Amino acid sequence: MPNFPLVHDQLIQDDPGLNFIMSVDLSSIMLFPSPEDLTRLGHYRARCLLKAVPFLIEQCEYKERYIDGVLMTLAEDMYGTWENFTLFVFPESKNIIPDNFLDSAIQKGRIAGMIFQRVMYENMGISEAASDIISRANDIEMIGEYGGDVKNIVNNIWRPRKIVAHWWAALLNFEVTKRGKDYMALDTLVPKDRKSCLKNGLVGFVSVVNQYYSEAVERGVVYKRSRRKLIDPDKAWRIVLV
Repeated sequence: MPNFPLVHDQLIQDDPGLNFIMSVDLSSIMLFPSPEDLTRLGHYRARCLLKAVPFLIEQCEYKERYIDGVLMTLAEDMYGTWENFTLFVFPESKNIIPDNFLDSAIQKGRIAGMIFQRVMYENMGISEAASDIISRANDIEMIGEYGGDVKNIVNNIWRPRKIVAHWWAALLNFEVTKRGKDYMALDTLVPKDRKSCLKNGLVGFVSVVNQYYSEAVERGVVYKRSRRKLIDPDKAWRIVLV
């Protein structure tokens, strides 16, 4: 069971700098959930950290003369040493993450989240859920490069993301109010339903992720027909507050 530990006191502190770091960490798991993605995950985090300098100055009010020290401290906290950080900044593969990867990755994640919700609450199988999403798509971009092919969506969208599909399903309840070219800002989320009791930002997002995880495991939700678990506790990513 891969656990993602999150410090509860830091989560509720609502500090812009801490929120940024937690958002980078959480979004990196959503984008690169598999062990095979470890290098790309590290590169994504390193890129986000490098591009955080203006944020640290403008939003966190760090003085420019101290920013190098702050950046080094953050890098060492995240990677152990500055040298490890630079290895992820400049990986051997120069095109490890395409410049335009984020929009496509988010779109695929959203589809995985929709499949999760249909299996969870509408008693569908995975292929049935994928077919239902295709039939309701208002925009061809909704299904992107997979062209409405159920098998491709199951194999290339669902399966690589099923261990974090409940995270993507949680995101469907929110609007991202700010997102740069290379960064999914979970710390800026607001509920789509403004009348709901969901909280903004990371607190609200984490609460929904954990709600989906707990409900699916406790109810023993399975795929229709195959009876396979929607969330396998031995494999799915779980956010653990410490």
